[in-house]
Amino acid sequence: MMPITPRTIFHIARASAFLLERSAHLLSVAPVMNHAPAASLRQMVEPLASVSLRHLRPATRELLAQNALSVNAYPTSFGGMVFVGVPRQRIPVEQDLDVITRIAEQAGVVWLLFDTEAPVIEGLPVFEPSWS
Repeated sequence: MMPITPRTIFHIARASAFLLERSAHLLSVAPVMNHAPAASLRQMVEPLASVSLRHLRPATRELLAQNALSVNAYPTSFGGMVFVGVPRQRIPVEQDLDVITRIAEQAGVVWLLFDTEAPVIEGLPVFEPSWS
């Protein structure tokens, strides 16, 4: 399996944008349809990267689960989403999250999806999972 690096996240985000642009062709051949909403929605796309929940310390994972992080976050049953923004909207108080959001900002990633089954990013610290 190929390691996931911050550069890989950047390429995934760029590939997503490319695929969305290519989908415009499919919309243009659709039978009589108002394309304005789809075009407007496409302009609002924000890159998201799915990363392992193991990159967060157990205490930070718990704050995410309780919706108590120092940044905008949305807990889920498998981890949660964290809004980064480009540039970052807020600097996290949680040191582990600060490191990850700084790299996400450099990669142009606006949202981070922390997931128990997402890939580990090479070069980032990994903490023992609390779910093992």
